[in-house]
Amino acid sequence: MKLLYILSCSILLFSTNVATSQTYIPVDSASQIKFVIKNFGIGVDGSFHHLKGTVIFNPENLKASSFNVTVDASSVNTGNGSRDEHLKKDSYFDVAKYPKISLVSTTIEKTNSGYLVTGSFTIKGKSKVVAI
Repeated sequence: MKLLYILSCSILLFSTNVATSQTYIPVDSASQIKFVIKNFGIGVDGSFHHLKGTVIFNPENLKASSFNVTVDASSVNTGNGSRDEHLKKDSYFDVAKYPKISLVSTTIEKTNSGYLVTGSFTIKGKSKVVAI
């Protein structure tokens, strides 16, 4: 579940860089989602590529703002090829059966420290409402 949270936060952090624009469509060659997880107490970082979708963000009209993005689960890259292949198997991401990881927002609201995005985060065909 930590990975879900980290990926969600990464999507938000990636997307909030466009806060002054109205609509953002990720450019695959310039887009990635970064994550860090602990594996046996050791930090492992990695990334996903092939981010697609649309981010609409207008701080003056949050009701009209939204995130609808997916990332290619098979693009996982931790810098270790054998670990990446293991992560792609059915015990982790099962990329053959579930090729996409997605976030679709339902609400975006301003907080004292930034913005809170609530939405449906889907990985391996299971969706969970997350607030990031």
